[in-house]
Amino acid sequence: MRKSLILAVAFLCVFSAFIYAQEAADTPQAAQTTGGADSAAQTKGDGSSAGGTKGSPFGLGALIGAATFDGDTFTQIVLSPDLDLGIFGIGLDLNLEFSSDGKIREGEWDSWQAILSKISYLRVGHKGEKFYMRFGSLRSASLGHGTIIDRFDNTVFMPDVRLLGLQLDADFGAVGFETFTSNIFSFDMFAGRVYVRPFSGLFRNLHVGFTYAGDFDTKNLVTSGKDKYKFSRSGDEDSKKVSILGADLGLPLPSLGILTWLLYADFAQILDQGNGFAAGLTGEVAFILNWKLEFTRNSANYISSYFDSLYLIQRDTKFQSLADITDPYSGWLFRVWQDFSIIGKNDLTVSLQIRDSFQDDLKPILSFDLHLDRKLLFDRVEIDLNYTKANIEKFGNIFQIEGLDTFVTLSFGYMIAENVMIAIIYTKTFIENEAYDPTDSTSKESPYKGQDAIMVQTQLKF
Repeated sequence: MRKSLILAVAFLCVFSAFIYAQEAADTPQAAQTTGGADSAAQTKGDGSSAGGTKGSPFGLGALIGAATFDGDTFTQIVLSPDLDLGIFGIGLDLNLEFSSDGKIREGEWDSWQAILSKISYLRVGHKGEKFYMRFGSLRSASLGHGTIIDRFDNTVFMPDVRLLGLQLDADFGAVGFETFTSNIFSFDMFAGRVYVRPFSGLFRNLHVGFTYAGDFDTKNLVTSGKDKYKFSRSGDEDSKKVSILGADLGLPLPSLGILTWLLYADFAQILDQGNGFAAGLTGEVAFILNWKLEFTRNSANYISSYFDSLYLIQRDTKFQSLADITDPYSGWLFRVWQDFSIIGKNDLTVSLQIRDSFQDDLKPILSFDLHLDRKLLFDRVEIDLNYTKANIEKFGNIFQIEGLDTFVTLSFGYMIAENVMIAIIYTKTFIENEAYDPTDSTSKESPYKGQDAIMVQTQLKF
């Protein structure tokens, strides 16, 4: 109980400090110091629960509600302070869950790894700039043109388990690199891409890249319970090591006024398995939408974008599933996305991606993201949706959220007073399946099971 009281007092101190800082930043003197209103803009996935005041780099979100973990219901208090200075940003996700007898949920505050996981993100720069670093939650991580790693998501176990990933990129002009790991504690997944621009003149922007991506322990699965942040290697003799090598070319084409585009071609080889070739165009049209159109030709035992948004859920079985692809096949991908600033900064975000093949055995994958800020809906209603669906056999399957091929978060919020929102949130995330026995080769159980939850929360947005 003493530990609970200490943490509760600490929460109140953090809450008060950010309120004070935000009020100070809203004064004319502070506004001149911080350098303008645009510094408060938040990139997608940064401080999503923090409200933020126009003209201030500070944001603070808070919520009070109930949450269910492993069948037990807890009273939940979360503070989400956020600081965005443009080139630098940091967000925290400070959560307290109390059981019915007043005890804090085990595993959340009793190790240094658990405490460090309260960092939602730490960011320097933005993806695509000369230098970029992101530490924490990775909701849409990609390398190069996305042929090997595309929209990777390490948040599929939240809010039960938070993984801390890392992206580090640098572009020195003639040479550059991108790196990625999904979990710094276990460091069991890593990818790196090095690229050069070897020419001058007309082809000075042509880049040539080389990629290595690996999963060193496919049996190293995320667990629940009090020891969930004690990450280590699995030590399982049946664990596989997945290694993928890739090479790519990219050339920006001359702009056609309202159309900018880049032509690219990629080749990837999964060691001891198959390989694939991808060619496509990506760019912006009418200064409104970003777009990508890609065609692939793959051998047997190969999947494009092997490390995708659902990879951590399929990790234990995905490598073995390559054996089910017995014939060469062709496929395609189409994606459109944009962050619109209609009334405020990035108040409308839309992203749609569809990947499919011309072979009936391989089913389409759909991803859809939507953010509607309350500024667009009479300053009252706010909507957020993140949805990924794999193995779509027919149109009706798109709306079925059963199984391990669906990840969804839907939030509907309504402002009942200034800075106070009532939110209804539906989530389908994944937790450890206690019925799974890795030593039983005949079992049809998966290492994970879906966890559906509907929560009603009172959120404070400053």
